[in-house]
Order: sequence, then C-alpha cells, then structure tokens
Amino acid sequence: METTYSEWRKSEEYKAWERKQKRLDTFVYTPIRIVIFPIVLLVRVYKWVYHYDD
Repeated sequence: METTYSEWRKSEEYKAWERKQKRLDTFVYTPIRIVIFPIVLLVRVYKWVYHYDD
C-alpha cells in the first residue's frame, strides 16, 4: 500500500472509515460520557461534603 495520507483521505475507503467512526462516536462514546460524567461528579461532591478531618 503505497498511497500517501492525502490520497487515502480522498478515497472511498476513508469515507467509509469516517462514517464508521462517526457512528461509533454517536452510539458508543456519547452514552458513556452521559453516564460516567454525572457519576464522577456525584462521587467528587460526596467526597467533598463527607470528607474526614484527620
């Protein structure tokens, strides 16, 4: 495979890969962010509120 990066980006293969990445981002990473972010926030607030004074 001797094609350069710019040639690959113009190809149909790149367009298919880009569509797949966008779909992956929409259906996998977005829900993970939506679920994980509030949990992390709650844990940090909980630790901040209920911290123990040593």
